[in-house]
Amino acid sequence: MRSLTLIQTIPITVIVAIILALASHVAVAGTVATINLTNTGLNGYTITPLNSTTVLLYYAPVTFGVSPSLKGYYITNCQFTPAPTPQATNVAEPELVRMQNDTLALMWLRVYGKYPNVAIVLQEALWRDGHWTSPINITHSGVIVSYSSDGEYIYMLFGSGLESMNSMIEVTTMNGAIVKTYHVPGAVSIEAYDMNGVLLLANGSMAFINLRNGAVTPISQGLVAGVASNGEYYTYNPQSRILTIGSTSVTIPGNYSGAVCIEECDNCSVTSDHAVSLDVPPIAGVSQVSEEC
Repeated sequence: MRSLTLIQTIPITVIVAIILALASHVAVAGTVATINLTNTGLNGYTITPLNSTTVLLYYAPVTFGVSPSLKGYYITNCQFTPAPTPQATNVAEPELVRMQNDTLALMWLRVYGKYPNVAIVLQEALWRDGHWTSPINITHSGVIVSYSSDGEYIYMLFGSGLESMNSMIEVTTMNGAIVKTYHVPGAVSIEAYDMNGVLLLANGSMAFINLRNGAVTPISQGLVAGVASNGEYYTYNPQSRILTIGSTSVTIPGNYSGAVCIEECDNCSVTSDHAVSLDVPPIAGVSQVSEEC
């Protein structure tokens, strides 16, 4: 979920539990990894497998007086090395997605102008031969307050300005051609895959949305919800620490305020006998990584 939500919510820098079920990418059947984002300069981050041994991490660090730009790292065996970045400034909320033709795309929000005359558009670059192509605009005007993509479609939530949400959802192809539009009062953020979405509402609650027909279903208060890469919904209960994906539930060790499913295999499981804490090089945005396997 990529958003520039302007409502007061839980602090942005929280500890996020990440479910890694990459059966085709790692030796273990299931892995629970955590990235400690507390007191870091993250302004949105994105992480995805590049190949069988390497993961890509991109984020937009915030430094006072400096226009935000993208930072990237290869992660191999928990070692961080710099990765190429597209030429982009005034950016926020990057997202990596793999398109249907297996091309890796990196998208982000690009901010133009000064308050109150601001446009926030979506830009994209493609991974070619170890480098990113020149950025292109997916949208050309308006204010995008939130977006996500599954590599086939882009799901965008537009506002009429930074302080006024008109809650207009657009579903487009990867080149920006509009497929569906919906108006959902009170929506301030969207996450979606395979035409199934999760909305954050202005009152702090969440709701599922079927983006094929626009049907909205409220979610029980207190649950954090999302949608996995196969379009299946999941919920996380911070009180009981139970993560539920479809009909499968698992208790996450430790206390986390949210959970994000990066990639899900057909037969996910989480097993752990020990935990290993790993110190990460002093890069902006990632202060600690720990892994249980």
